[in-house]
This record gives sequence, C-alpha cells and structure tokens, in this order.
Amino acid sequence: MTVLAKKRIPFPRLINAAHCLTPFEVPADLVEAPFSAGKAQVSLEVAEQLSQLIHHVGGEKQIIVTSGYRSYAEQQCLYEHSLTKYGRAHTENYVAKPGCSEHQLGHAVDLGFADTTNDEVCPTFEGREVSQKFLASMANFGFVLRYPKGKEVVTGIAYEPWHFRYVGRPHSEIMCQQSWTLEEYQAFLRDGGEVYGNHDLR
Repeated sequence: MTVLAKKRIPFPRLINAAHCLTPFEVPADLVEAPFSAGKAQVSLEVAEQLSQLIHHVGGEKQIIVTSGYRSYAEQQCLYEHSLTKYGRAHTENYVAKPGCSEHQLGHAVDLGFADTTNDEVCPTFEGREVSQKFLASMANFGFVLRYPKGKEVVTGIAYEPWHFRYVGRPHSEIMCQQSWTLEEYQAFLRDGGEVYGNHDLR
C-alpha cells in the first residue's frame, strides 16, 4: 500500500478525470471528521480547520459532515450504485469515477443540514443563513466550494453546493478572490503566474 506523504506540498493537488489516484493511495493521517457522528474521516489538518470553521459560523447544531474520505473501492461501489439508482446522466454529472474523486485524498467533505434527510450523493446544503455564513468564511479557514455554479465546463462536474475542498491558505483566499476553480488556479500557476505579498498576482 502506498501512503500519501504527510508533509505539506507547495500547492493543492488537483484530482479530476484527467488527474487520478491509484487504488492504493491512502492518506497517512486520517482522523474522525467533526460533526459526522463517527461516520466519516478526513485528514487531521482538515478536521481541525473544519471544526474551527463550523464553530465560527455557529453551525454546531445545524451542520453535519455527510461524507469525507472514501477509498478507491468505496468510490467504485458508490459509482456503481448511483448508476443503478439514478442512471448514467445523473451519475456522470455528480459522481466521480473511482480514482478521480477528491474524497480519496481525505481533503474533501460533503456537508448537509442536521435536521434534514440527506441524500448519499447530493445532500442538502443551500438556502439557509448558516450555509451562507459558511460560504462567506470558508476561505479564511482554507476551504473552497469545489464545484461552483457556472464552472461546469471547467470542472466537468455539475454544481455541488455541498462539496468543499480543503486547499489551505493562502490558496483558498486567492481562489475565492479570483472566483477560480482549482483547475483554473493550477493553470495560472502552470503558465508561470506567481503569488506575491498580499496575494498580488503577476
């Protein structure tokens, strides 16, 4: 089994249909995700920052983590189950193929409201004051909305108001300031873009 390195990498890793993980890659520092009732795991730093963020927005009794880390095998089961239950069109819009899911990194979470029944693929996390506060504050704690509305062509995934990715600061702040997806941010860096003091971009 290959274990992903614990040390911080310079820039957040891009995982999508073109940049996949092997079946054997597993985060080295998985812990219980906060507000998941023991049903989900995430990497340690993600857990710490997410807990602080949820407390910051007063969501302790309103927000739950419906999904965190998923192994390659778990993602394969979810993908096949979604194909059977929802069909190919829905599945290709909302469920990544095995190896192509950020959940395997341990740096992604799906969030839902504690007082609703949340779908396993598409939980409910939109239209309430606490979810708006979460969106407004997430960048300060290293999180971004990974699949925003209007960026479907870029990400290859439909709008998912429940799916958040931990990229760390200052990456989260830059991405939110520029309204960039991780694909767009990586392209900026790949093309020679640099980040200067106070997030000035050149």
